[in-house]
Amino acid sequence: MKAQYEQNPKLTDAQCMFALESAKIAIKREFGYAKIESITNREEVQGIIQWCVAPGLERIEKIRKSVNRHSKYGSRGYYEFIKKYV
Repeated sequence: MKAQYEQNPKLTDAQCMFALESAKIAIKREFGYAKIESITNREEVQGIIQWCVAPGLERIEKIRKSVNRHSKYGSRGYYEFIKKYV
């Protein structure tokens, strides 16, 4: 987010908080949820939203693959795997 502040000197903490809330909605939308919730279209915060969405989607996909892989060991296979490490 540091880069976003540096690129836009008028960016405020309040705008960042608003952008982070929009990022949560944007991630949900990628998976077909939050269709009626609005996301800001303010140009100055789009970088923050994308900065959050990209790794969020990447992480979700990584976890999804792990759940799928470990579910082959039973209906709670993923839980049995992660409880050792998390």
